[in-house]
Amino acid sequence: MPARAARLLALPFVLLAFALRIFEALWLEPHTWGIEPSAAGVLAALGMVLGTLAVPLLTYRRLTRAARDIPSAWRVDTVGRRFFVEPAPVWKGSFAIALAWMAPGAVPMERVPHEEQRRIAEFGAYTTAGEILAVLLLLVAVVMLLVNRPSLALDADGVTVQWYLRRTGVRWADTPALRVPGRGLAITSRFLAFSIDTYRDDPQARNRIGTIGEADRLESAFRSGG
Repeated sequence: MPARAARLLALPFVLLAFALRIFEALWLEPHTWGIEPSAAGVLAALGMVLGTLAVPLLTYRRLTRAARDIPSAWRVDTVGRRFFVEPAPVWKGSFAIALAWMAPGAVPMERVPHEEQRRIAEFGAYTTAGEILAVLLLLVAVVMLLVNRPSLALDADGVTVQWYLRRTGVRWADTPALRVPGRGLAITSRFLAFSIDTYRDDPQARNRIGTIGEADRLESAFRSGG
């Protein structure tokens, strides 16, 4: 499964996680209030809460199992003469689902007096702020999946990291101080470090960046132990 497809596949599960959490809080949890002993009711409620996350998250990870392996390879842009790598799709999709699941927790809820029901609490501005925050967290989860960030690229001049809100570029001599995304990239950390070290220490090789032959040579050197 292509990385972009695996990432976008998380979108319906993001919405499902959000909806299930609201459904659980307003309609399912009240069914646990009358369970005796009370400890069993608490465990039942906790199980329902965790289930609303487990269902969309585990289903998504099951469907994207083939895209879960992180490669030791660069994507090659022969026109721009660079190597680049996109976000790790399954990690990003999983995080977006978890974020959407947490979002409804920002909305204050309360038990309806004298009834076995729950409702959104009427706390005025506090409730409004919670609802706005929940929607914003959901939008952040969706936008995370739509944008191709974080990403990283190598070219003859140095390394460029595109974060969500900013871009960081350094020349090869300054790469030891460069901070790069950890698990957020679709490349193994060992191969990333090997690639950066290779071009920092070998200026002559930098002009070959962005060619198929150089990508193959770099991967072969990494597999053989450098």
